[in-house]
Amino acid sequence: MNKFIRSIDSYMVEIPAGEVTLRDDRIKKEWQVQIKPFLLAKYTVTMEIYNAITNSTSNNDKDSNKPIVNISWNDVLFVMALYISIVTVYFARRNGFI
Repeated sequence: MNKFIRSIDSYMVEIPAGEVTLRDDRIKKEWQVQIKPFLLAKYTVTMEIYNAITNSTSNNDKDSNKPIVNISWNDVLFVMALYISIVTVYFARRNGFI
């Protein structure tokens, strides 16, 4: 199982815990916030990936390598759930877990 987890982890970047400065330019204020460590995907979800996962088509193929934009939060959750499922099955099969 560790081999499987390492395969998936290789596509993620660990962001360490720490302190960041947030700023609101409208009210000219800055403040410090503590963040917990988290994982961030190394690669952007492009229009090509989005269209492949959702089985949809884009009207503009020249933009297929650009990040997907202007989608709802529900669409994000749906696509990420599908993407995680696809990646998990792929790596599990590739590494002989299923």
